Amino acid sequence: MQDQFSQPEAEAVVLVKTSGLAIASLVLGISGVLCGCVAGIPAIICGHIALAKIKEAAGALTGRGMAIAGLVLGYLSIVIFFFAILAGMLLPAVTAAREKARAVVCRNNLKQLSIACQSYIETHEDGKYYPTSLDELLDSGVLTTPELLTCPSDKNPVRTPGGRLTSYECIFDFASDRLTVDIPGDLIAIWDRNGIHRDGRNAVFLDAHTMFVTEEKFQQLMAQLKSSGVLTTTDMPR
Repeated sequence: MQDQFSQPEAEAVVLVKTSGLAIASLVLGISGVLCGCVAGIPAIICGHIALAKIKEAAGALTGRGMAIAGLVLGYLSIVIFFFAILAGMLLPAVTAAREKARAVVCRNNLKQLSIACQSYIETHEDGKYYPTSLDELLDSGVLTTPELLTCPSDKNPVRTPGGRLTSYECIFDFASDRLTVDIPGDLIAIWDRNGIHRDGRNAVFLDAHTMFVTEEKFQQLMAQLKSSGVLTTTDMPR
């Protein structure tokens, strides 16, 4: 006869542990997002292994949520890494395209200034003289857009004697005397100040054609001005 006071048999105790691989996957995933994809790849590996082991353990292992989070962060770190590489490859091209567009605007500014000079000649002083400065184009009313005096690539334009911001220098500022219309048309007339554009400057000539010139070519054009007698020998553009 069974003893009514006997104790029931003890139930089996199942110890549940957290998967170390799941923890590692989460930590590596966070590191991958913060520091780059180097930690993202092992985060993915640990995450997949952890999920498999948790499934096989039939409840003896926990950490499925951490493993999934580690996988998500690991894959995210790789996506971020590849987007960073793509951006790094595209940025120089985008920068070059932006600078090219600004250079086009700059050359158009110079072209408009040249046209304004021709308008000044046609409407002032019997058509014999060029203006004495870029300021005079505005003061005379021939030019009505002061913004044409600045290049979009110039972060630090200077002021003309008349107080306008400008990115350009011109032959009128350095001429030894008032320029008449009979001087050679192949002389450089207006150009960028030094350092605005890489590897050279935009320039417009007295005959109204524009071009981009290297620094070496610019110095040759300055030497041409000097030899023509148009510029003073003591105050040359740099």
